[in-house]
Amino acid sequence: MGIVNDVKDTLSKAVFNPSSLLSGRGGLHMAQIILCLVTFVLGLFRGGSSHTYWNYAMFTWAFCPIMTLFITIIEMFGLDIVLNMFCMDWGDFTTGMAMSSSLMTISVAITYANFYACLKCLYGWIVTVFAFLCGFLYILEVLKDKFLDKKKGSYLAALPGFFKVLEAFVSCMIFVSLTGYRGKPALILCVIAYIIPFPILPLIIATNIFKKLKNCLPFNLDRLPAYHGVPPLPDWLVCQLIPPASRQELWFERCFLKSPGPGNPNLSRMCGPFNGFQGILRLLEIIFSAVALIIVIIRGRMVVPWGVWCEFVWVFCIIVPMVLLVVESRKWHILLAAFLPNWADLTCGLTEVCGIMMISATVAFAAVFVCLTCIADILCFIFSLAATVCFLIDGVKQKMTHPSGYMSSLRGSLRILEAFVACVTLTAAIDHFMRGEWFYKPFGMVLCAIIFGVCLLVTAVIIVLNLLKLLQCLLVFKLSLLELVFNVVAVVLYLLAVILWTVFGYRRYMYNPYTCIKCAFADMNAVTVGSILNLFLYTVDLILSLKSL
Repeated sequence: MGIVNDVKDTLSKAVFNPSSLLSGRGGLHMAQIILCLVTFVLGLFRGGSSHTYWNYAMFTWAFCPIMTLFITIIEMFGLDIVLNMFCMDWGDFTTGMAMSSSLMTISVAITYANFYACLKCLYGWIVTVFAFLCGFLYILEVLKDKFLDKKKGSYLAALPGFFKVLEAFVSCMIFVSLTGYRGKPALILCVIAYIIPFPILPLIIATNIFKKLKNCLPFNLDRLPAYHGVPPLPDWLVCQLIPPASRQELWFERCFLKSPGPGNPNLSRMCGPFNGFQGILRLLEIIFSAVALIIVIIRGRMVVPWGVWCEFVWVFCIIVPMVLLVVESRKWHILLAAFLPNWADLTCGLTEVCGIMMISATVAFAAVFVCLTCIADILCFIFSLAATVCFLIDGVKQKMTHPSGYMSSLRGSLRILEAFVACVTLTAAIDHFMRGEWFYKPFGMVLCAIIFGVCLLVTAVIIVLNLLKLLQCLLVFKLSLLELVFNVVAVVLYLLAVILWTVFGYRRYMYNPYTCIKCAFADMNAVTVGSILNLFLYTVDLILSLKSL
């Protein structure tokens, strides 16, 4: 009851207090908001610019007053007392934000004066003066917090947090200054090196500000980890859900790997899910897929269907190993035992799916985009190939453990192949339509694309129903009967698609309304081969369905 009374006392102190605006701190905040907004309006009326420094300046003069207004409202309603009790050090956060805003506004004032102020540019000088006044007010707040109020920072306003803020600030300034790097391999590699660590910095800063977030991460962000005595799952739940053969291994892990003694740092806790061979493989899969995606984003927008397919594959192959890492490191897959009784089968199947998809994306990107003079495309192909190798090694390693389940069975593998071939075939069909003239889209070929899409959707639903056993209770008939009926329909539809695509696609061999005849026939051949292959796969699946009845 003591904790409940403390909460009640804390909430009773959180009352509306408009007089906080009349204090020195409130006056500084109001002056900062007004000056930043005036500077933003003056900069906006001066006229837009395509230069990144002008965009950064406008962002700073909008971001800083918004954050200051947010802090002012929180303090005016007394909500900072509640935040202090439950999730964060409010004084450290406000001082840290003042320090960050000082960095941003002073840097913007200097760059704006450098680029837009001159002897004859009176308007530019007016904006520059207001920009320096904004920075001066934020510096005053930092001096007031640090020297007059003697506030002691716990993270953001202390050296560790301020260094992280400096790292993020310098990275932003580097991004703002990046120009003319396209077509230059060395500069592209530098951009990749800048981009990779940048998203991690906000995560580290946020988790150190909001202490509760640390318990949700699959690893410890501190330099010297400490065991807090909070296991991922309570012991009674572990005894109920984990098989007896695995309890001894889990007990050993908790007692020895997660309880470091004096002078014995917990390497498992420090490295988190990346301390084993599989964890390192998944980390490499994420990094290589992310780098390939980043290079393509820097290279330019992808509007060709094959390019969109490659981007989708790289995003999918970033998300899947990341989710598997988090779920396994936090032991959340134990809680999913009622829905997913065989987690090893799911991870093995998803890894194999990622490997197959990465092969298709790597081959397609090499065939469509890579040339001898395209340095960025060659780099993207190399990183995509490296990610493919990692996924294949991971898949083979998991397959050697002989997982049993739907995705590891022949029926599950057939379904996965059917869905994958349908995705590639549908991509080739859409690319074929986009390369042609607007009037040359015969109804028979459009009907083939619809067949590919519908069969893909139903196949995906069947895979989900086989994985999530509880969903089968929603069906009014057996899933095996549904699969049999669908296989019969799919065989008939794919047979029709093969005939229609062949008749309408190849009958104009001598005349073709496409700008790239080689590309058009490559897409037609890909769709023909894919539809024939899926016709064979659905036929085999139909035979297996008949035998299982």
